[in-house]
Order: sequence, then C-alpha cells, then structure tokens
Amino acid sequence: AREVCTQATPAAADAGVALTASVGRGRVLGDRILLRQLVTNLVDNAVRHNHPGGTVTVSVDERPEHGVRLVVRNTGRKLTRTEADRILEPFHRLDTRRTSRSDRPAGYGLGLAIVESIVRAHNGTLHAEPLRDGGLDITITLPTAALCGGRAPTS
Repeated sequence: AREVCTQATPAAADAGVALTASVGRGRVLGDRILLRQLVTNLVDNAVRHNHPGGTVTVSVDERPEHGVRLVVRNTGRKLTRTEADRILEPFHRLDTRRTSRSDRPAGYGLGLAIVESIVRAHNGTLHAEPLRDGGLDITITLPTAALCGGRAPTS
C-alpha cells in the first residue's frame, strides 16, 4: 500500500488531490501481484473519481482477531447507497466522460469488480460506504497469516 501511494502521488498532485497514507504493519497470505492490483485499483479510482482540492486517505492496520484492514476514502460526488453497491458490478461506470485525446471512455467499469474478485479469492470482505458529504469509503478486511493457520487461503 505504501509503494502504491508513493507511485500515485504525482498523478494525485496533477489532479489537485491530496493523497495521504497511514500504513501500519499487517501480514496476509496471498498473491502479492493480485494484492498490489487491489490497492492500485482502489487508489487510482479514488484519485480519478475526485475533484480538485479533494482528498484521498489510505490506511492499513492489523487487528489480530479480525485481520488486516485496508481503508481507502475519497472525497468526490455524492453517491446513493444503490450507486455505491452498483459500482462493484462489472462494466458499471458512474462516470461516462471520455478522455480528450482518444475519445475513449475514462474507464471501463472493471476496477472495483476486479478488487471484489481479489478480495473474495483471499477470503476477505469488502464494504463500500457512500459518505454524507460526498465520496466513498471502501473498507477491505483480509485474514492475517495467523488467522489462516499459516496456509494460503483457498477460493
């Protein structure tokens, strides 16, 4: 998570979004590449679906009885509960803008669906909560290595 945030900082600055991270220690068993993709998708979406002057906060902490918790919170447009639930569906995009150079969509609506699949493959949970003043709070909890009995989770 720390590496992803460091790499995303220039894009966040270009977008006028303040990106902060509070990354503690947490050990999970799983596929390093998939877990990195999970964090990358969340941070990229949080920056992309924000506004100049907005914020993205990323935190990681371990709760021994519950697992490792990753929270990505961003400011942005107000979302309804239904919209927050639907953004996890494949190909569902709330933002239908097109990029200026290629007239391609700003995204394909797969980022959070991929995140949800990775969470499920690692026996974790995902909760997306729309924030009252706009934006979204996504909380992912993954079992710690100790909770997995030292074995990688199976799907």
